[in-house]
Amino acid sequence: MESNELQIGTAGEHIVVADFLLNGVSAFISNHGSSYDVVADCDGKLFRVQVKTTREIKKLTQRANPIYYYHIKRSGKNGKKFYKKNDFDLFALVALDIRKVFYIGFDEVKSNSICIRSNEYDYSGNRGGGKKNGLYYQDLTWENFIKKNE
Repeated sequence: MESNELQIGTAGEHIVVADFLLNGVSAFISNHGSSYDVVADCDGKLFRVQVKTTREIKKLTQRANPIYYYHIKRSGKNGKKFYKKNDFDLFALVALDIRKVFYIGFDEVKSNSICIRSNEYDYSGNRGGGKKNGLYYQDLTWENFIKKNE
């Protein structure tokens, strides 16, 4: 049986909470209707987290190397509303196929979608260029997010 988008999103939220708990950070899923999905308490500092989930790595064009692609509008890819600065503090981007969570601050996102690369691939032939450009999931750890925001 195929999971629907709501089930995929709920699974992502639970994976994020588990990731926080396994890293020693208290976390819980927020009430539905909030502008954020998870609240994390890291050493007394609260973070409001918006979770976005994708099933698997994708190739957007035939020649391109695969990326994790996330729509970041409200209510998924068909959402008409955009998030505002004070809605939450960071995105937790979940890749279900590898059960990983990537963390990126709200201020670091400059468009309506986020493309995350893997350093296992050479993107020099892709639009946007090689390693110096783009976001790599190996860099988007909770530890790196905290270091940048101390």
